[in-house]
Amino acid sequence: MVFDGYLWPPDELGILRETVKLKLEKGIIKEVLGGREADIYRKWLASFNHPNMYNLAHYQYGFNPGARLSYQVGESERVYGCHDFGIGSSVFGAPAPAHSDGVVQRPTIWLDEELIEKDGEFVHPELAEIEKELRSSKD
Repeated sequence: MVFDGYLWPPDELGILRETVKLKLEKGIIKEVLGGREADIYRKWLASFNHPNMYNLAHYQYGFNPGARLSYQVGESERVYGCHDFGIGSSVFGAPAPAHSDGVVQRPTIWLDEELIEKDGEFVHPELAEIEKELRSSKD
């Protein structure tokens, strides 16, 4: 998983200047890769000394055509076409001391061997039509 848009907390992060890459295995972070911002995130996760901080907690699509990356998590995780992933504590899963959200700005997503979204643009025929309507209503 490659966060290329937004990652928060910790407070030192927010809109990313560089990518933070997570290697996951069965929904658990095994490695955090990247530069300075990845180091900050890796140390933040480790600071809790709790195994559930490495769990994938949730994921969601962004469908708000008016949302932009900002220092507000509620807006950044709703940017149209993005994919947001929660890490750490989950309402439906194992509790952890904290929770963070990371945004992939232009994901490519396959579902049941069918391409749904490519580089942040919906290509599935039904979704592409909805996307076209949403984008034209924004103008």
